[in-house]
Amino acid sequence: MCFLLTGETARYQERRFRALGDIMMNHVITRSSAEPRESFRLERERDTPTLVYNSLKVYNATHQRAPLDTMYRSLSTLSYERTRKIFVSMADRILRQYKSDGEAFQATPEDASDDTAYCYLQVPFNAPHDVFVVFRHDNIDRNARDLLGTTHFHGTSISVEYFPTPENPGREREHVAYKEVDKLSLSAPDLCIEVDDTFFIPKAAVDLVTRFEYLPIDANLVSDCLKEQFNWLNDERVLPWGVYHSRYQEETLPSVTDALPVIDKKSDDPATVLHCLNIAIRGTKFLNPGQVAVDVADQPIYKQAKRIQMAMADKGYGKQIVFLILGPFHIEKVTLDMGVLLVGNVGLSELLDKTKMSVAGAGEAVKGTGNQLRTLYIFQVFLYVLHQFKSECTSPSTESPAYRFWDTVYRYLMLLLGLHYATRARNFSMYEALLETMLPFFFSLDRMNYQVWLTVFLDDLRQLHAENPALREKFESGCFFSCESGRPFSSVALDQSHEFVNRRLKNCMAPLGSDDSLAYNLAGPQISRECSAYEEMSDLRPAGEPSNERHDDNAGTILRFSEDVRNLKAAMSANPFTTGSVCYLNNGSEVPRSDEMVSGIEKMEEDGRKAATKFREERLFTSTVPVTATVHKVNLLMAGEEDVTARKEGKKAEKVAVDILGKLAKVAPLRPQLVMTALQYDIDNVAHVFVNGGQLHQPPKSALLTLAKEFVFLGQKSGSGAAIADLSVVVTQLGANSKASTFTTFFSSVWAELNSIDRRARRLDIVGDNYRDHHILKESVRTERGSGTEINFNGRTQFPKNFIGDFLRNNNNKNKLYDLMAPYFMQRAQDNDLKIAVTHGRKVSKTCRSDLESSTHLEADIRIVQHILDQMRHADPPLDYITVRSNDTDVLVILLSYMEELEKTRPSCIIYLDTGVGKARYTIDLSTMYLSLGNIRCKALRFLHAFTGCDFTPAFFGQGKLKVVRAAFEDLDLCKVMATLAVDISVSRDQLRAVTDFVMRLYKYDGLTATEARFRALPLATQWRKMPPTEGAIHCQVWRATYIAASFWGKGCNPVPTILSPAGFGWSVKDNQLSFVWNKDTTSSPVYQQPITSCVCRSDGGCKRCKCVKMRMTCTPLCKCKCAHVASLLVDQVIADMD
Repeated sequence: MCFLLTGETARYQERRFRALGDIMMNHVITRSSAEPRESFRLERERDTPTLVYNSLKVYNATHQRAPLDTMYRSLSTLSYERTRKIFVSMADRILRQYKSDGEAFQATPEDASDDTAYCYLQVPFNAPHDVFVVFRHDNIDRNARDLLGTTHFHGTSISVEYFPTPENPGREREHVAYKEVDKLSLSAPDLCIEVDDTFFIPKAAVDLVTRFEYLPIDANLVSDCLKEQFNWLNDERVLPWGVYHSRYQEETLPSVTDALPVIDKKSDDPATVLHCLNIAIRGTKFLNPGQVAVDVADQPIYKQAKRIQMAMADKGYGKQIVFLILGPFHIEKVTLDMGVLLVGNVGLSELLDKTKMSVAGAGEAVKGTGNQLRTLYIFQVFLYVLHQFKSECTSPSTESPAYRFWDTVYRYLMLLLGLHYATRARNFSMYEALLETMLPFFFSLDRMNYQVWLTVFLDDLRQLHAENPALREKFESGCFFSCESGRPFSSVALDQSHEFVNRRLKNCMAPLGSDDSLAYNLAGPQISRECSAYEEMSDLRPAGEPSNERHDDNAGTILRFSEDVRNLKAAMSANPFTTGSVCYLNNGSEVPRSDEMVSGIEKMEEDGRKAATKFREERLFTSTVPVTATVHKVNLLMAGEEDVTARKEGKKAEKVAVDILGKLAKVAPLRPQLVMTALQYDIDNVAHVFVNGGQLHQPPKSALLTLAKEFVFLGQKSGSGAAIADLSVVVTQLGANSKASTFTTFFSSVWAELNSIDRRARRLDIVGDNYRDHHILKESVRTERGSGTEINFNGRTQFPKNFIGDFLRNNNNKNKLYDLMAPYFMQRAQDNDLKIAVTHGRKVSKTCRSDLESSTHLEADIRIVQHILDQMRHADPPLDYITVRSNDTDVLVILLSYMEELEKTRPSCIIYLDTGVGKARYTIDLSTMYLSLGNIRCKALRFLHAFTGCDFTPAFFGQGKLKVVRAAFEDLDLCKVMATLAVDISVSRDQLRAVTDFVMRLYKYDGLTATEARFRALPLATQWRKMPPTEGAIHCQVWRATYIAASFWGKGCNPVPTILSPAGFGWSVKDNQLSFVWNKDTTSSPVYQQPITSCVCRSDGGCKRCKCVKMRMTCTPLCKCKCAHVASLLVDQVIADMD
């Protein structure tokens, strides 16, 4: 029983165990002295307090039948049915208390006319009157695949925290009597009967905000907090952050938390939010009359609640009635994420992985994938090391990029720990000042939602001085934070305390939202209190037990922290403040930092402060911009990130293009021929229909799988079969979340996955990519994906943490990985008596009859075709089916386009494609799909896939891949043209014309040329990407698609193909660098400037010096002269006179 209640650790439990044994002995003596019975059945009149205590403790801790049944047979607990009945009876008592409280609330004079008052007033059973209370609500969910879950549930949980003080313990409420029942008197759904699903927030008044002025923050509070952090950093004992500060803090009186019934409604739905606000307002009014209700919620829920408050302030939801708090715990989480953004790409993660740290997953903690406490601990260690390095700089070069960068990081981490310090120390004024100080970082680092609602929340806090000084006084006394333990420096955010409540609710094995869950929800806390009272009476909780001691204030924790500081400092190659022009840690390579990045990070606080000031001025003071209007991103270049200069230039070019098109739209009626000439070309020689913000537009390739899902195979495969696996797909799938300790362990999991593709298969082919042969087109794609760090490894080497993001991005790593896998697979196949062929690089390892030889194809996608043909030719007996395992859409397209060749080799062999992962994994019958679509459409699909965007080509903006493919399949003549383009690299004029006409149909300009269609689309200049592309841009895309389909993918039957250079097929090659050619004619700037020429002539009828007159053009609305607003005949007359 003690093991069930306390787990494996027995610290401070020795005396409790002895006391529990004594009480159990007393229980046995008491039962033995009773009138003897023939059976040993436990009966209600013979129940002892210890028996009831044991039963309730075990059931409350486990909520399972098995432990109680086991202990019941040893006469140590009550039966499961009896224990559950006590729980149900206690829950029913609380429900009856809701009804009693509701009747008392409705009977008060001020609420006598309130028709919407609750019949069941939901307030905690133990909450006393006249004590400050805070309500919290958040989402609660549980997945059926979780160990503790039985059904899916997504709802809303509500909890209440009340703060008794020694001076005001509160006035006890009148409680209803306890009586045993078999079932609840009220079901769970009835408690949220008032949720109005039809409610919506009125939009007309959402953005009405009261104008106000407030006092500036006290800078001394920030400096005092930073001084506390300096004292910790300068302490010679090298204590952990929490241990150091706890020794200078005092214990506090614990607050009390209770849970209310769970609501089976979506938490951020406006109707649910309004319902929760009603619970908070009426519950506060009943428990502590005169107090403003306080409701705490996370950002998405706070946003809805604040919008309700703005729109319905005059209907009983104003700030004088309910004060809304933006969840401090989630604010802390965002500040940690911003810290990760600052230091996540400077080599710290790799350095931590190589350093011996006392916490597991230290490297992942600074990549945003670790838990919050672990990330905070790593930041404490890192800040300590940075402080030591900074102290060692006797004459720092404060102008160097390295010093400026690390000094900004140092300051941010100081503020971050300061914010957590204010929470732990329950210092509301300091917390408010630090949050205001950190607000600029939210603007600079693009935390869009928090920019809006954190600013609104902070301004609500600042107004408390004038609007509600009593509530502010409560916050300053510590009621803004939760401290259930009472230990020094152990307070947490109010919404974090609510997360603890959620965790307890989810431990209930009953389905959330059911009546069983409701019983556990209501009775659990009360049962715990009854058991605690019994423990105190029975000396089960000794007075000498050190319950208020911090868990981490011990020699072991202090030693581990000091070792972590020492190890991390030793692992850093040099002082980062003095490394000159680079800012890097010892991760094996130097990472240069541009001056733009350093200056951007250095000024981000200043720029963020300006943005916050502008935000307040526009949205809160003058209301010239709605509060809920869109906030634009800053896109600050962070350390280790790709330079966004090209992206910014792309955005700038797009604005220029929009401006030019807008002007063309204005002058088109007056200068149609000039405009038509200009529209033949792309602005700045860039086809903007293919580019989005300087980046190529790439739609999801998986859209084609929707077409294939009509041919999902659900039957049972029969006959003789073989299997083929795309090795890179399996490696990526398993490596993303692999828990392998070494590479050999990972190989074992990969083999298990490969072997499970088709356990009846008589031959297994494993196909890998070729990273040894090079092609400029493939290399350009791999370069865009980035390059990882090369490592030296073997089968016994520890499996890397960042396997996908770093290891697999290095081609040498992948070459060696496949070379190590091949012999491992061969040995495992030999052990299982399985025929196998493995292609890796140019090599082919095999234990079966095969003609497969060295291949120079670069991708496994096209190599699979050779393996299918080889399996068909050498299988004995002949194969009835082949299963190909791959998640790549390219494989689907390539196999369909080669079905004609495969059918000729083995007509009766069915080809299956096994794709997807997890529950979304399914098998496509490619043979049936081929028969349904026909050979021409399947051949055309190879061209269409490249034409609508693939790994090598961009996509048309606004034209989805599936939409284009379906439109093309409706025209069989067009499919014949595209099928020819998929096999023949030469392109004729008739083929270009056919594809161009098809593109015009997609843009709904059937029968028009590309230039005419663009002229018709000029009124859509503000939505300029909806304009059709130029004829030249379409032709270049056709050449690119033909090159990919016919040359790159069209030689699958040839193991050593000759692939032409992409130069001249929509690309250009210069200095071994590949770049796109967007138009066959690059003369664009002059022709676009001529039709938008304007003049500033002051003559009423034009003059001979007028620019428009000299160019023999009519003035347009772009001109600033007077003749632009009169009949154009006057200007025509001037031109005639000149002639």
